[in-house]
Amino acid sequence: MIDKGLLLSMAVMVLVVVGISRRLEPRTMGRAELVDLVSPAVFVGVAVARLTAVAFEDPSALTRFGDLLIIRGGMELWAGVLAGAGWLVVSDRRQRGVAWFRRLADVAPYGLWAMSAYEATCLLRDGCFGPSSAFGLPPGGGGPRQFPVGLAAAAGIAAVAALARRAARTDAPAGLVVAVVGLAGVRSLASVWLPRVSAGFTRQHRESLVVLVGGVVAGLAVMARRSRRERALPGTTVSSSNGGGGGRKDEDPPSQSQEIDPCL
Repeated sequence: MIDKGLLLSMAVMVLVVVGISRRLEPRTMGRAELVDLVSPAVFVGVAVARLTAVAFEDPSALTRFGDLLIIRGGMELWAGVLAGAGWLVVSDRRQRGVAWFRRLADVAPYGLWAMSAYEATCLLRDGCFGPSSAFGLPPGGGGPRQFPVGLAAAAGIAAVAALARRAARTDAPAGLVVAVVGLAGVRSLASVWLPRVSAGFTRQHRESLVVLVGGVVAGLAVMARRSRRERALPGTTVSSSNGGGGGRKDEDPPSQSQEIDPCL
């Protein structure tokens, strides 16, 4: 059976990324290259996310191809994100002059916008679950209204994408940290209200919390590294050959740590 809601969601994701890339072009590649580079990474990420989820939930289903195709049965988000990012880094051989973390920082916001579009299209999949609310949406099978956690998560992820793009403009590692920490934070918060079998944390909720803590630690490390670099920058001296006042300032040639960010 063809899942029309899922197919429509995927179509919306593509349209959103293409539309945004026309207005906000990538900094390290062209729009066409963005699609060519990201498309296989997305497929790899989805495949790994599904296989990982099946391995956790029902390992015997790994031998049943039909069960693997039922994506709504569950996907392991962070395994997919890691696999997609790894594929992108390994397969990107055409831009040797761009560091891998700058490449990822450039691509990450578009991935977040695509994920935001997927969450927003919960309306097409009858998947806008959440706690009972007087201002929510009626579920497909009837019952009390529910607050659409998916729509709130979509807005949060879209905001994280904008912040990550802005941060990556001057500091690529910071942009990556914002993307990871922001996504983990939104997912952790949304998991509080999403339906679950037991009262405790779900596996994906715990994973998002672990990524959130790890991302914060990485962010602190990036800030500390930047602080050390700023303190280590050599000062400028006035050239004596120009007679002191009003003369040209001699500066040390830029070191590798002072390399101009190609994302600018």
